[in-house]
Amino acid sequence: MGKSSRGCGRWVTGPALAAALLLNGVPGLAEGPPDAAEDKTVAQDLLAQGNQLLGEGEGTAALEKFQAAYARYPSPKILINIGTTLRQLGRSVDAAAAYDSYLHDPRAEPARSADIRRILGEIDAILGRIRIEARDSAVSVRLDGKPIQAFTSGVSLRVEPGEHTVVAEQKGFPPVVQAVKVVARQEQVITIVFKVPEVKRVFVDRVVAGTQRTVALGLGSLGAAGLVAGAVAGIVAKARDSAADSHCLSNGPCDARGVELGTSAQTSATVSTIAFAAGAGLLATGVVLFVTSPSARRPAPRGLGPQRVTVAFGGSSLRIGGAW
Repeated sequence: MGKSSRGCGRWVTGPALAAALLLNGVPGLAEGPPDAAEDKTVAQDLLAQGNQLLGEGEGTAALEKFQAAYARYPSPKILINIGTTLRQLGRSVDAAAAYDSYLHDPRAEPARSADIRRILGEIDAILGRIRIEARDSAVSVRLDGKPIQAFTSGVSLRVEPGEHTVVAEQKGFPPVVQAVKVVARQEQVITIVFKVPEVKRVFVDRVVAGTQRTVALGLGSLGAAGLVAGAVAGIVAKARDSAADSHCLSNGPCDARGVELGTSAQTSATVSTIAFAAGAGLLATGVVLFVTSPSARRPAPRGLGPQRVTVAFGGSSLRIGGAW
């Protein structure tokens, strides 16, 4: 009769258990260096304790003994004990990993490897797989909350049938979360693609559009003010030139006041020309910037455009000011 083990189900004992473990009693461990003799002795004692616990139905306690033995003396034969115990505990995925480790160990026995491959075939008949592909290898991936160590794109992992969650993370991007349902004997493929959040692009567009339009409005306002100043200076130059004529003889010399008014008129005319040229250039630049600015989803905040422009001139100087 079998013995029940702490909620782990029924266990087989006697000859059936030995056949399941493939290792009856304490196995002869692979030879190691002379200074590892003590570790080998300790590992054999732990194996003996584990086999006894397993025969009593204490699967979890037996697994701990086997794992401790392997940590002390990593003989591939111990992996068979670990894999078989995990399988009887219902941890088929972990059991398959232990069996795989045995098969990839160069010290594995070819005769026993055939039995291990047969057991792996039985396990794969009840498990499914998830293959994870990513464009960048610098990605950290978790499967059902457990990190995948040394992740490489295209890795295929055994999983129990049912719902599973894959979370991938990469610096500079939001996490990618994908849920997948796996059935036995089938492989589900998950492709990891990181995307820049749409909200970031909208934010950048608004900043660029708002800045360019603000500059355009500022330059346009200064250009308009320059045109106004040029017109005013032109009017003043015309008036002073007319006043100078009254102080000059026809086609003759002018008195001191006439000379002063003539000089002032010439200065105002020069200021008018410069103001017109600068104003026209600034206004044209502002119009071009405004027309070519990116479309924004909302207008620029109030208060960014010019609110008041002032023009003052006196003598040979011209001052243009404004408040924004």
